[in-house]
Amino acid sequence: MSEPMAAAPAPAPEQAGLFEDFIDIFIAPAKVFARRVAANSVVPWLIVSVLLGGLFFASKNVMEPVFEQEIGRQLQIQAKANPALAAPEAQEKARAVMKVTFVWSSILGAPILLLLLALLVWAVGKAFGATLTYNSSLMVTSYAWVPRVLASVLTMVQLQVMDANKISGMAGLSFGPARFLDADSTSMGLLQLAMRCDVFVLWTTVLIGVGFYAAGKLSKEKSAMAAAVLFVLGCLPAVWALIKGT
Repeated sequence: MSEPMAAAPAPAPEQAGLFEDFIDIFIAPAKVFARRVAANSVVPWLIVSVLLGGLFFASKNVMEPVFEQEIGRQLQIQAKANPALAAPEAQEKARAVMKVTFVWSSILGAPILLLLLALLVWAVGKAFGATLTYNSSLMVTSYAWVPRVLASVLTMVQLQVMDANKISGMAGLSFGPARFLDADSTSMGLLQLAMRCDVFVLWTTVLIGVGFYAAGKLSKEKSAMAAAVLFVLGCLPAVWALIKGT
């Protein structure tokens, strides 16, 4: 009597290095999220944070005129709300503080926002029944922000071929409808809302949706709904600014 056929061995989990992860996130994001669901999220979080911080320093000098426009616009808004801030001395003090704030927020903004966004991804995912932990949520958000590294590179390219003094603040560098709005005559709320429609913001949102599906084990329908909820939550500050009329 012939021996019974042995059961076929289970397929080994897909192996890939970090470099492949940062390539695959553009072409096969579901594979990245599935194979890294149990991995330590600190590494991709740290890599994305360092890359964005490094790109900021690399473009800091050419970005100076853009920062100056943004600071000037913020000072005008503050002066309208509080006439005491319209005095030249108050303006200079506020300008100095805002310059420092711009620098440090650009350095620490990405790592802090990723940590906070991961918490939001975890909470929204849980509301829809996802199996995500905070660690896997941070992994998803970190890889979902890789396109923003590309956006920073493209911003640097723009600054090399355009006159920074003629760019209408950060909105003038965006990859969405905000680019075509006049930042000086458009309300801050509408401008922020238009910037939420940036190609790279939408791309990040879609990738988080893929993360809900591949790492959080949600259905495609629930993954899309959870990603849409995240996008709407991100629009709330802009909506609040519109309500206040700023």
